[in-house]
Amino acid sequence: MNSEDNGIQEETSFDFEPVFDFVSNNSSILLDKGTATLNVGDKRFDLNVETKLDLIPRPRIDLYVSFDTLGVYDAISTAAYYKNERCIFQRNNEDIEVLLLNCPYEENSCWNVKCSPSSVPMFWKGKDDTKIDYLIFHLFNFPDFLGTRHSCKKHKNGSCTIQHIDLHSNDWDIELKSLHFTMQNIKSFKKDGINQLSHVGCIKRPDRTPFQGNEASECLQIIRYFLAFAKGTWCNPVCAVGFNDSKERVWESWASSKSVDVPFVWFDHYHGEQLQLLFPLFMKKWVDKHWHDSLHTIIYWYVNANDIERGIEGCLILAQAAFELLSYEVSVNEKRLIWSRSFKDMLASDKFRMLFSTLHIPIDIPDETSEMKKLAKELKWLDAPHALTEIRNSLVHPVHKNRKKFNRQLLMEAWKLSLWYLELGILAVCGYTRTYGNRLKNDPIGTVDKVPWI
Repeated sequence: MNSEDNGIQEETSFDFEPVFDFVSNNSSILLDKGTATLNVGDKRFDLNVETKLDLIPRPRIDLYVSFDTLGVYDAISTAAYYKNERCIFQRNNEDIEVLLLNCPYEENSCWNVKCSPSSVPMFWKGKDDTKIDYLIFHLFNFPDFLGTRHSCKKHKNGSCTIQHIDLHSNDWDIELKSLHFTMQNIKSFKKDGINQLSHVGCIKRPDRTPFQGNEASECLQIIRYFLAFAKGTWCNPVCAVGFNDSKERVWESWASSKSVDVPFVWFDHYHGEQLQLLFPLFMKKWVDKHWHDSLHTIIYWYVNANDIERGIEGCLILAQAAFELLSYEVSVNEKRLIWSRSFKDMLASDKFRMLFSTLHIPIDIPDETSEMKKLAKELKWLDAPHALTEIRNSLVHPVHKNRKKFNRQLLMEAWKLSLWYLELGILAVCGYTRTYGNRLKNDPIGTVDKVPWI
């Protein structure tokens, strides 16, 4: 019996693997080792530098410098103490300003200094106009998804099934794939909280023509926001390396990825087709000049509102800020249902009611929010938009007549309902018409609902 009889596709497409060694030391990954010029004010020093992605105590790009010259130590330690000189590394014709994290004095006359780039991503190689044929990036702590296709991969301990999701748009072909240690690393992250590599991705043009470094940066930004919406928390594509047609590394952008585990999200990990179907629709909105900035902001607020460790009260306020922006874009700019001045004069509940009704998202208080339904009868809340705005008002106004009636269970229900509306709102404006995971239900993974507007 061949592999196709088992539903497994052999790897016939372009194969790719992680560019760096994430296995030997899963707490500090070596990205580069060599010499670089350090400029401290008007002084220049050629030094040995190791660049690493450190994952403990938190993910960060660090540069480790070693030297045995007292003059170098004096210049660096003075800059670190007085903060009166900029420290800039020069490597591969790139200038990288760094912050000195420590500069201990060593009695053996051999010094080791730790630095961190003042901003990320850190571009270690290549320019905006560098020609790239394909780019490989890495994902930490992304869900262990069931792909739209799968392949059989051999490794030293045998073979395993690799899951793939292919994301296509007019401008980009992006492949996400699991690794033979994906499940193990995700379990490790959930256990000890240390970020672990889970997936690797590849970017190409649909017609396989080269693209430039600045276009690669924009594509990585798109992937960052798209996967953040899919996961419900930030999931940056990191340690990106661009290759030319000779498979030489010509462009490198390094950053760290810090991720939290969130309990609820619309993307069901057993339905990889959800991401495949949404991506081209998401891209159309992202490149639309009327939507780009707002979609960027709405997803930023969504991710922060979904992080309940920030405090449920703040999450509710952020979610409703996202509602209002989404409502304005749909009601005023896209559908032209109302003038901007009239929109500003509307009650918040009316803005949300108009948004959800326009997108054909139910506005009744759902059965899953039992505490909210009970209070709705007592307080005469008309529908979910009315309930959510009253709860939000109790949080932002110092005096609210019903504040004492709003217990923790109600706030939790309001939070889940707010994020449910926000997820469906984003899916609806993108034109998505398939299934999603309903955060209001306690269904097991793999159970999905159809979106309500079809």
